[in-house]
Amino acid sequence: MKTLNIKRRAFTLLAATALTPMAYSGEAILSSDGSIGIETLGVTLSPVIHAFNWSSTKKGEIDPAAGSDAFTIKIDEQNRVNGTRIVSAAQDGAMQTTYSFVSHADIAVDSLCVTAEIPLHQVMGGTWKSDSALGGYPVEKQEEPMVFSGNTKGFIIQGTDSKKFKLEFAFDKPTYVLLQDNRKWGSDQLTLRISPSYTNPLKPDMAFAVSFSIKTAEALTVFKDLPVTLTADDPNWIPLKQELDILPGSPLDFSNLVEWHKPAGKLGAVNAVGSHFEFEDLPGVAQRFYGVNLCFSANYLTPQEAAKLAVRFRRIGYNAVRIHHYDNTLVEGSADKTTLNPDRINQLDALMAQFIANGIYVTTDLFVSRSIPWRSIGVDREGYIPMDEFKLLCAVNKQAMENWKAFTRAFLSHVNPYTGRSYAAEPALAWLALVNEGNLGNFLNQQKNLPDYAVKWKEWLTAKKTADPAYADIPDSIPGSIYEGTAHTGAYVQFLSEIEAKMACEMKDFIRNELHCKALITNSNGWTHKISDQITHHDVYDYVDDHFYIDHPRFLENPWSLPSQCPNTNPFKNEDRGMLGCTFNRMADKPFTISEFNFSAPGRYRGVGGIATGAIAALQDWGVLWRFAYSHNSESMFTPSKIGYFNVSEDPVMLAAERAAFCLFLRGDITPLAKSFTLVIPRKEATSWQGKGMPGVTPSWRDVAWKAKVQVAIDQAPADSTWSLSFPEAYTAEAKEKARNWVNAEPFGGGAVKIDSTEGSLVLDTPCTAGGFAERGTISTKVMTVDILDVPAAVWVSSLDGSPCKTSSRMLLSHVTDVQNTGIKYAERSRRTLLDWGRMPHLAERGRAQISLRLDNPDAISVYRLSCSGERQDQVETKIVVGALTFTANTGLVKDDATLFYEIVRKK
Repeated sequence: MKTLNIKRRAFTLLAATALTPMAYSGEAILSSDGSIGIETLGVTLSPVIHAFNWSSTKKGEIDPAAGSDAFTIKIDEQNRVNGTRIVSAAQDGAMQTTYSFVSHADIAVDSLCVTAEIPLHQVMGGTWKSDSALGGYPVEKQEEPMVFSGNTKGFIIQGTDSKKFKLEFAFDKPTYVLLQDNRKWGSDQLTLRISPSYTNPLKPDMAFAVSFSIKTAEALTVFKDLPVTLTADDPNWIPLKQELDILPGSPLDFSNLVEWHKPAGKLGAVNAVGSHFEFEDLPGVAQRFYGVNLCFSANYLTPQEAAKLAVRFRRIGYNAVRIHHYDNTLVEGSADKTTLNPDRINQLDALMAQFIANGIYVTTDLFVSRSIPWRSIGVDREGYIPMDEFKLLCAVNKQAMENWKAFTRAFLSHVNPYTGRSYAAEPALAWLALVNEGNLGNFLNQQKNLPDYAVKWKEWLTAKKTADPAYADIPDSIPGSIYEGTAHTGAYVQFLSEIEAKMACEMKDFIRNELHCKALITNSNGWTHKISDQITHHDVYDYVDDHFYIDHPRFLENPWSLPSQCPNTNPFKNEDRGMLGCTFNRMADKPFTISEFNFSAPGRYRGVGGIATGAIAALQDWGVLWRFAYSHNSESMFTPSKIGYFNVSEDPVMLAAERAAFCLFLRGDITPLAKSFTLVIPRKEATSWQGKGMPGVTPSWRDVAWKAKVQVAIDQAPADSTWSLSFPEAYTAEAKEKARNWVNAEPFGGGAVKIDSTEGSLVLDTPCTAGGFAERGTISTKVMTVDILDVPAAVWVSSLDGSPCKTSSRMLLSHVTDVQNTGIKYAERSRRTLLDWGRMPHLAERGRAQISLRLDNPDAISVYRLSCSGERQDQVETKIVVGALTFTANTGLVKDDATLFYEIVRKK
């Protein structure tokens, strides 16, 4: 075997590569996470482990300490497999590849393999061959997804034209291969799994490997990625002048987009009525809210800053805010950390008063991240209780509960001198969460470190064994994983659900009956939701809340420190079509909110976040959205700052995306889906142990949420439910197919939304907002056609006067490409591994989109480019082509001043 010349490139991204890697003839890219991308075929090979009864799929990640050919696969924080990838040359332009693995723990896996993801459109109508076996790929999806499974010394996949797509694997010994058609699960890919020989469960220091050659129609040239740094010298990026405040009356001033009133609370308390929110003094009128989180020092401002921020929020369009990560800064003293600091509470009072005066409603959590001494709850131990452990202790430790009550009493009983009302009596403080992200199932490993859990679990299990001999064989240890489908885990999940319900009932009773606070109450807002937990959602909470993220960072060395990694892939190129499981956490008879969501930076596709979230929230008829977050510090709210993971104040893309969500969800440009699907959970099934694991509430076919409102009901579906399935039958393969058949005949997104998961595009088509997102190609709607000419972009137009775009006198058009920091550095050109955030100024990716608007009297229309504050700049050249107004949206229209927004006005 000869040595392969692996070329190394240090890339400065060019126009063709900024968002989609360059595709050279026969090029394969070796990434630092162990993957191999065969660019021209659209195929990626990755080391993968499936575990926990197929409920967890983990791919290789970069191992910063081990070199570019090393990777690690983390099943969870305790269990990992390390690996290496060796590549060399083979005959006839092939590439010889060896993946080696070493386990560092006892790990039970469902599959360990090297997986090749293959786009179906590449091979449709083609063939596969394994030694002497031969088959093809039917155009229609098959009931049985398994295409081939067995040991082989060679495997070939090719399309109708083998010169365009041919992928040939050769093994030095018979190797197990599985080829699977994923269309049954809504995917547009084939999966080829290549598995080494290993003993299951894996054992510490167990080593194993798999070797194969890869050959395509063209000789393969291999490149190793080197770090990528973005600079203003790159001709494909242009400086963007970020502005934090909105010019009043400008097209970016959304303060009057929907009806609003001030002060907040003027119409009485916010009530939960069925699946909607209503104002107490305006019954029968459903209300929606859209807001943002403030974290840490962003909640503690001078009076002048508080007034400025509240006015800014109204102009942006927010009518709600979440005060978050406020509690540790708010308290003082060393005894129990429940005494309010006078200066801090005065700052928070002033901020709350300004929000209220500007018609902005408020939510918060009664425990987020307050540092509480161990000794204050009777534990003879130095230091403070870790945040997540205090969340757990509230359910099992009486003194922890009393500490929670002491802070809650101090906070809600406090009278705001600027309003003259206590927080308990403040109608603008409309919603309260008991404990932020406190779902007990989130923290199984921490429970093993808390003696209270071992004691309570044994007490609970002993009582169960006494009452029911079916529990006799359940061990009294805490199980290894919350995801195991075993009787041991099933019983433990039942225990967690019961103690969490008891905790929530005690907390709610304290707020209602001792503090006399009428704010609506919820809990369990992320991220482990089991079937048994739905009873508490139904019986205890006034509304149901959850969190979700796209491209949330994973930290490779230390928490919240670089390097970090995110998938950085198009969210609409997966089987869920960008949808997450939070849709199934909604109760049929309660309002639903999302108090944290984001398409996080530096993900290159975050510009679609407003379109996607606004669309699904409107289709599902949710009640409130709060983006996480506006800022984590006071400085970045008043000084333009470099982009971070979550902050809207730092990120022009996130702020631009908000405006799509305001129109689609808050104004209601997309109407709710007409038909509904109900997952029925019999109370008996959810509250009694069945001798097996307790599944999560979200089924694998969650993408039905794009065609029907999805919801959970206890015991029976509501009378207006169109379709329903019951637990546990709803989690069978037959039920999945039945659910898909029910909704397949329905128009996607009620006809207002279209998603093409092959292309990864999303189209919005409503009278008042139209456009979408695409990597390349055409977005076509009734009123507008957009041709994305070079780089991926979200492009949409919205009426600003409430009239349909076709006749509107004033519209805002947004053309949002990617925005990054100057000097931001990544480990590879796919930009998954972030090494350095860089600095100001922001850089916008140069991109062009050809716009064609079918408007009444197009000759009377003028188009102006706008600054990020909404100030009108110069007029844009337009043409009338076949009766349509056309112009080119171009982020690089003006030197050193990127353009994201355009005002479209009709002459009077």
